[in-house]
Amino acid sequence: MERAKEVLELIHSDVCGPLVKWLGVDTPTSSPLPMIILVLEAMKSEIDSMSENLVWDLVDHPEGIVPIENKWVFKIKIDVDGKVETYKARLVAKGYRQRQRVDYEETFSPIAMLKSIRIMLAIGAHYNYEVWQMYVKTAFLNGYTEEDIFHELTQGF
Repeated sequence: MERAKEVLELIHSDVCGPLVKWLGVDTPTSSPLPMIILVLEAMKSEIDSMSENLVWDLVDHPEGIVPIENKWVFKIKIDVDGKVETYKARLVAKGYRQRQRVDYEETFSPIAMLKSIRIMLAIGAHYNYEVWQMYVKTAFLNGYTEEDIFHELTQGF
């Protein structure tokens, strides 16, 4: 087993060891819940979002197909005062284990070009519009693919 690089990675690598000391420690959030509870809530929220957006169907994978493994990526969002705002958990596929033209044909990520953003900001400034920045929590769950992708079942869920 490889060593965890971040505190939150300990959740899936050493539950009985170092993580125990964080269970009763107050976190810098205003919540009285221990950090582990907040992280588990973030994980549940991610799974719930995927279920609500119909990201997957539970099926047995065909013989000869190796399902893509997954892992949890944890981030702590800090506000401007340096306090913990939220704990974020993302379930991601280990896509780096796939081979182009064997496991997939093409990749695409819908990201705005910088010049498009600059044009929108220039228009907003010219007409004195109010410009807002927004965060779309489940933006990448709304994409579609023509290929069948087989993914491992997430442990604990």
